[in-house]
Amino acid sequence: MEDFKQYLSEDLEEEERAAAERIRTGLEGLRLERKVTEVAAGRRALLRQRFRMRIVVAALLVVTGGGAILFFWKKDLPVQQQPRVPVPDPDNAPPMNPGSVSPTPPGNTKNTPVVENRPAKDLPEPRFSAPVLRGAGSEDPARKALLNKIWYTDYPPTGFAASGHFEKADELLKNRDFTGAYVQLQRLERSLPANDTLRFMKGYCLLELGEGAEALAYFEGMDIRQPAWKMQLEWYRGLGALLTGDSKKALTTFRKIGDTPGHAYRKQGKKAAGLLH
Repeated sequence: MEDFKQYLSEDLEEEERAAAERIRTGLEGLRLERKVTEVAAGRRALLRQRFRMRIVVAALLVVTGGGAILFFWKKDLPVQQQPRVPVPDPDNAPPMNPGSVSPTPPGNTKNTPVVENRPAKDLPEPRFSAPVLRGAGSEDPARKALLNKIWYTDYPPTGFAASGHFEKADELLKNRDFTGAYVQLQRLERSLPANDTLRFMKGYCLLELGEGAEALAYFEGMDIRQPAWKMQLEWYRGLGALLTGDSKKALTTFRKIGDTPGHAYRKQGKKAAGLLH
């Protein structure tokens, strides 16, 4: 605006001065209009705020006033007297016949059986948690939580005994030193590659290290050569499938275990199938 005033003060022709004056007047009008708009907007916001405050105050008055009216109204109501129930005097009570039937206990006035909410004999929780998941889907907290609930892998399994070359690895597994046991078994595998005891121990070791696919490879076909380990191997295969993320295969395995009478892991299989279903 100062530039326009300076411009108008210079020697100008009448037409130029008139055009410049019109421009200056237009600019001042725009500024005035913008100022009026800002003031109006601020006033509208202030009016809205005041209106909201009035609504809040009115609501509080209604609530508190209504509560006070209700309180005083209830206070003026006559109190209904409850009929007085006579209390029998134990000294004057008639004697009971020895053969009389005792009255129905309170809370069971209908002829319906009382249902006792006794929990079923469930399995205890696993002693140890599942290993850290590896590979694809390793960040799946739901799968890890499920494995923690069914990780029944206490060592040594029933009926399993290791001796001779495997005593050191056996001791390491009992102490849950799976890395040390794996190193020991890796050395033994060079001289005993086809030994089923070594393959069973190494498969279990890999299972506890979270290597499901590698564990399943060591368990492959072993139950045919070692039928006494069949039930243990079936359970380990279900866990191994779940470690790899193959929930469908794991569910099929667990259902088969749960439906087999006399299976050493029948209860575990039923629990796992129920959680996976």
